Amino acid sequence: MKGQNLLTEMYSAMKADVEVESDESTKFNQVFFDELQKSEKLLVCGQAMSHCVNFTVRDIVGKWDEARLGDLVLLTDCASSVPGFEESGSKFLKEMSEKGVTCVGSLEIESCVAGLVGVAPTPTAQSLPLI
Repeated sequence: MKGQNLLTEMYSAMKADVEVESDESTKFNQVFFDELQKSEKLLVCGQAMSHCVNFTVRDIVGKWDEARLGDLVLLTDCASSVPGFEESGSKFLKEMSEKGVTCVGSLEIESCVAGLVGVAPTPTAQSLPLI
């Protein structure tokens, strides 16, 4: 669980900014990471793009298989930066895109997950019955 030690900041869901040697909860959460890696696609959103999403995704990318970076899907319109830190959020998105992380809006999710087991296609306006 994030943010349980008052001696360090923990923007990332993966580890504290400064690990406390005597506190395992501040160290990189390998068990959680191993579970995330089992995903065919990992959709990421949250608050805030400039801080928590930024630090969490950077920690994941740092250990994620480079050949699978495109399987990390960052939902660009499902997070916003803390006011005054918009430049940090924009820089983060640019850097992740350059590394190969898929950065898309929520309306583009279907194209990212098409063909995955257990994912039903979203009905389109043409396939909905007219009433």
